[in-house]
Amino acid sequence: ITDSARAHYVDSIRKAYSKKDLAEIYNERMGKMKEMMEKAHKEELAADDNTEIQDTAEQEYDTVPMTLFEIPANLNCKLNLKLDTVKFAGLKMNDLNGDITMQNSTVSIKDLKTTSNVGDLKVNAIYTCNNPDSAKAGLDLIGTNITVEDLLTAFPMIDSILPMLSSFEGKLDCELSAITDLDKEMEPVLPTLQTACHINGKNLVLLDGETFTTVAKYLMFKKKTKNVIDNMSVEFTIDKNMLSVYPFTLSMDKYKVAVSGKMDFDFKYFFHISVLEPKALPNLGINVQTKEPKKNKKDKGKDEEEEGELAEETDDFQFRLVKPLYKDEKSIAQSINLVNKSGLGRISLQQNLRKTIQNIIENYEEKKEQ
Repeated sequence: ITDSARAHYVDSIRKAYSKKDLAEIYNERMGKMKEMMEKAHKEELAADDNTEIQDTAEQEYDTVPMTLFEIPANLNCKLNLKLDTVKFAGLKMNDLNGDITMQNSTVSIKDLKTTSNVGDLKVNAIYTCNNPDSAKAGLDLIGTNITVEDLLTAFPMIDSILPMLSSFEGKLDCELSAITDLDKEMEPVLPTLQTACHINGKNLVLLDGETFTTVAKYLMFKKKTKNVIDNMSVEFTIDKNMLSVYPFTLSMDKYKVAVSGKMDFDFKYFFHISVLEPKALPNLGINVQTKEPKKNKKDKGKDEEEEGELAEETDDFQFRLVKPLYKDEKSIAQSINLVNKSGLGRISLQQNLRKTIQNIIENYEEKKEQ
């Protein structure tokens, strides 16, 4: 092919496919490349949204333990937060806003509000740490539409404090106030932990377990694929190494029962269940407690015989059919009122914890303004 023929061919191709100069062609192709990259990025983000929390919880945060972080004593500042999206461990928070103050090796968080993958949260909190070995933290949280499963995924430590939550599925509202010392791994030092909590839930699913199966057998629950609790409102405290669950009612199947009990952190526990409805089952109560060592007949005293008939034992706990502690809603309310009037109930402890956290926050704000 001659040079003139080649030139004519190239010229015809240029005229047929483009009348643009080199700069226009470059800009056009770069624009298309940018569109392709943005599209691929959006598709990647969409795919990550469904797996990110699970992946980080199972991979990164299980292999990298959390440790205390010291707050420099000379760091004095106040931040007004307004953020679209924040991700921390398994928690993803949207529309986050609130105030953070740092002074004297303490971080205080005031009126922090956010909508998260766990639920809607409002938080006041404090964190004090001036050495790598210990710290103190306080939390006052109000949560609505909390998803139990996501809460335990985002905060695995809650399961060690409140193992009962892992028996439920569904959404609930929660008021929680707590103050505790923290160890090097940012775990609560249980002897110092003080907690007051109120939980409300509707249409919660109670997962099958050994304890529930045995209780359901005595109460002749209907066999269902899901054990739905119509209503539940629970108050409890943690103080002096003891979890105290105050009398509360829950409706399930054809029954309404009252429940109360205590558990220490050696997982020795005693819970009582009184059947309130149906009225066809009067004077029925069940005690569920940690299994005790078996005794010889000659060692059994009169008090133990009167305690109730030993109905059944498992490897971990035992059941006794006993007289009910509560006869109706009125007797439950009277029991709770007596505890609260004594200053040992959930309301009194929660008020004290909230006041302590709020005083620390306000004191640091006053010092900062001075």
